[in-house]
Amino acid sequence: PHLLSICERFVVSGRAITRETFVRAHRAVADSAAAEEASQLTFFEQITAIAAWVFADAEVDVALYEVGLGGRLDSTRAIPADIGVVTGIGIDHCEFLGDTLELIAKEKAGIFRRDCPAIIGLSATPEVRTVLASAAEVVGSHVRWVGSEHSARVPDLLALGSHQRENAAAAIAVLQALRERGLHLDEERCSVGLANATFAGRLQQVDDCLWVDGAHNAHAAQALAQAIDTWQAGATLIVGMSAGKDMHGFLAPLLGHFGRCIVTQASSERAAPMSELADAAQALGMANVGIVPTVSLAIEKARASSPGKPILVTGSLFTVADALAALNPGAVDPIALSDPSSAA
Repeated sequence: PHLLSICERFVVSGRAITRETFVRAHRAVADSAAAEEASQLTFFEQITAIAAWVFADAEVDVALYEVGLGGRLDSTRAIPADIGVVTGIGIDHCEFLGDTLELIAKEKAGIFRRDCPAIIGLSATPEVRTVLASAAEVVGSHVRWVGSEHSARVPDLLALGSHQRENAAAAIAVLQALRERGLHLDEERCSVGLANATFAGRLQQVDDCLWVDGAHNAHAAQALAQAIDTWQAGATLIVGMSAGKDMHGFLAPLLGHFGRCIVTQASSERAAPMSELADAAQALGMANVGIVPTVSLAIEKARASSPGKPILVTGSLFTVADALAALNPGAVDPIALSDPSSAA
């Protein structure tokens, strides 16, 4: 999900498109020859069609699409692709993708295409890498492992966390594949681009004391815990999750890094009840657990009670969005546009 504006979902040459461009793209999709079919598209299917229009209109040299859910049946699968990349896999969206890493890996492998590179990242476990490689071979895709030769070329990054270095290694493997397909990419400029890349809502430092991160499953929580391992004592965890997520699995790697936990709830219809989340934190042994009804109030309380100490807001991109909106209300879309809670 986007954080403040739906325009964030469409980036051309490093900049999100304007609201005017978004409106033009939406109208173009709605007014297309397949208008009757377009009216039946799901929210994310419309987003995918709008992205295709935006990239074509901008005449981009390379278009990068991020899969919405899974891979095999995702709407981005309708877009021709020269390269497929899976960086890593965690347990999530089990009702749609399966409840084991192997089943989820099979769904993710649906993005691989015949006679095209299938790039498999370092974040994937050996078992997952095996499943992905097998699925790639079935469709006739050429497996490429991200390895030490790619890791060695990762520069110092602004993006925090060892998992981002693994992601950067995968990006280097993609750049190599693009060069082989005839695209001129200057090595030094690519290195500078990687070094300076930042990701809104991904261990983003908002000010001297406040960080936000959209982690929402156990796999992401483990990576986040490693990234904040050196934080000083007395840090506050502000957490709000979506319903149906593995609360215990998410909280277990994190709670030992914080002196207290404030449970809150994002302004999203998907938000999990605060009482359930607080019970999960207490069941894991966290003694200092409080409940505050909104993200903005939770941040205010954390700042007032522990001035100068680190604060981390996490558990859901919706929770992160509320935190950023509270600090920058003018950037928020006047009408909220997001996937309905019943959507896959």
